[in-house]
Amino acid sequence: MGVLDRIRAENSLTSAEEMRLLREEASPFSSLYDAQRNYLSRLQEQGRRPVFGGLLSKDIGSYGGSTVKFEGITPFLRGILTPTAKAFDAPSMAARGLIPAEDMQSEALGTAALSAIAAPSAKVSAPKSAMKLAPRRSSEDISYGDAYHFMKSNEMIGDKLMPPSEGARFDRLGVHVGTPRQAEDRFRLQVGTGSVEDIDRDLALLGKETGVTLPLKVRAEKPFTIKDLEEFGIDIDPSISSRSFEIDGETVLSEDGVREAMNAFADARGLDLEEGLKVFKQELTDKGYTNIPYVNMIEGVRPSETFAKEFKYTPENVSNIMLVERTAGDPEVIRSRFAQFNDAYDPSIMAANTSKSAGILAAVSNKDPNKALKGELDPIGYQNTKMRKFLSDTDVKFKDTGENLPRNPISWEDMENKLILPFYGDRTSRGLLIEGVDDIKFDDPVYTEGGVDFMVGPAAQQDRAIWASNKNIITRIEDEATKAQRDTGGEDVYGVTGSMAPDANDFATFTGATMAELVKGSKISKEATKKFNDTMRSLVDPDFVGLRSPKLREWVINTSSPKRKAFIRLMDSNPMQAEGLPSPAQGRYAVTDPTQKDLGSGMFGLGVSKIDTSEPLLQNVSKGNILAARVPHSTYNTQIKGDYTGSLPPVPQKLIFRDVYKPREGLLDKRGLPLTEANMSHAIKTIMPVQRITPEILENIMSYLERQGQ
Repeated sequence: MGVLDRIRAENSLTSAEEMRLLREEASPFSSLYDAQRNYLSRLQEQGRRPVFGGLLSKDIGSYGGSTVKFEGITPFLRGILTPTAKAFDAPSMAARGLIPAEDMQSEALGTAALSAIAAPSAKVSAPKSAMKLAPRRSSEDISYGDAYHFMKSNEMIGDKLMPPSEGARFDRLGVHVGTPRQAEDRFRLQVGTGSVEDIDRDLALLGKETGVTLPLKVRAEKPFTIKDLEEFGIDIDPSISSRSFEIDGETVLSEDGVREAMNAFADARGLDLEEGLKVFKQELTDKGYTNIPYVNMIEGVRPSETFAKEFKYTPENVSNIMLVERTAGDPEVIRSRFAQFNDAYDPSIMAANTSKSAGILAAVSNKDPNKALKGELDPIGYQNTKMRKFLSDTDVKFKDTGENLPRNPISWEDMENKLILPFYGDRTSRGLLIEGVDDIKFDDPVYTEGGVDFMVGPAAQQDRAIWASNKNIITRIEDEATKAQRDTGGEDVYGVTGSMAPDANDFATFTGATMAELVKGSKISKEATKKFNDTMRSLVDPDFVGLRSPKLREWVINTSSPKRKAFIRLMDSNPMQAEGLPSPAQGRYAVTDPTQKDLGSGMFGLGVSKIDTSEPLLQNVSKGNILAARVPHSTYNTQIKGDYTGSLPPVPQKLIFRDVYKPREGLLDKRGLPLTEANMSHAIKTIMPVQRITPEILENIMSYLERQGQ
């Protein structure tokens, strides 16, 4: 198995990086490239890096010449010959579509420089025959259509929709999108066919995931249809043609028809089905195909409807497989409906929104909220149920206390070879006084105590406290950091914050206090109040004081985090929202750090601190050898000390915690389905891995940030 096959099996690199490896494997200089990769990999395993072009090496992170070692003339020569070899084979590789768009300029200059050496009088410029790259397109020239995608997880990790890495080959072709009715049917397969009220009753308090439907814009300029089969060497025999339907004068394959085409492609190339899938996807995108339409005979149509003699499939029954793993340097095929579309090549579906200050939540819609979809009203998922208005229209009134020190921007390059621990936290703000939401003015402002900015708040300034949580979590952090230091001879360990889902704010006392103030200012009927109170007292807390009690805010602050969570989640149910109870999304949104309001879950980096395991932990109340914190946290009872380092550009967790991802790629859950990002988040929280930021991890992070324009 080649390098590209191994990397794709591990599903750890982006398509551009895969193309670079494929280019090297296809080159006549592949043995040179392979030897250089093996040499660099060996050095990395030894904790060393090349210097002076590979003639010497030294320990990563060391300074001076104390660890320098002579590597020999061979690595040095390979280091010189590698770029020269790439300059030689760039024209043929470009013609075969094996050079990523972002490499075109440097590759062209390399080839041009080589030409200049051969003919010194020649002007150095990119050879036209070598780089036949299509002109960069503007989003204004692209016609995007509406589509919907149902995602089984409530949380979107990262910022690009990708097909599963395991499971049915048909599902792995790309991201499946369709009509609102098809998305709803997928939702029903996830949660059941009962009434919305029954589903809410069963799931709201349990916190079970219901999934999210995302409204999208898709580029479907070049669909792959039955007439394109011959281009791929596929004979249109009855096994394929019989699995198609005529819709508005076009022949559209069914799901089974697409499967048969995939099988026929593999047979025609003499490949097994798995390898055939990889090559088929590659060739489709190499040739610029954007999507595969197919007749969806399961979702969006009832079996009883198809029995009617006059029944015919219509365009409403067509779904599309969007070929998102682009290889030809052309524009992306999926965008959020809320994007501004000022960069058609940006891989993030959430990039370039209509407001630079508020991001995706500030998307302007002329729709009546009553006619808008849930995902249009609340694109990030602040509320489990459908909101009554656009979340972006929420007006939060607050004052900044000015208690926090400013964040210190740093680069991921500063973290190379350092050890990090995940600090999962909610996305709440710190040091704000929430005075009201929309037309509800709070009787008493709500003081926020924060997640990321806890590292620069009063507790950090007075006690060097960098993180707060319950004692078992903080003790675990201390134990893992101590073990890592012991195993590495005393290396520093850094805590790096990661964003949780918006409803993780429910654990905080001040989120509960905000909801209590919203209740106080809302018009709720006596019947709705009784229904809510009865449910709380029968399922959550028999001593619940009641919605209209003057002690509601006191109860919600002093109760346990699980009961506070249940209080908010019960409001976040269709029966209670229908009765006019306050929107939990607005409460969560009000206490959210403004820089995280449209941040995806599982994004790491906004807060970084060096953990000090030599210092004792702090508790709200002194006990034994644990000292009392001078600035106690109202939600969490224990704090750990350290020193604030800075704030990094946030990146998806999958780029960082490779030691967790690699052993789990390809595994299935209890239902026999591929593991989701939510499963990976749970694994990271459970294992609490100490991860070294290796040069490979750093390279992937920097490539990601470059694609984001950061």
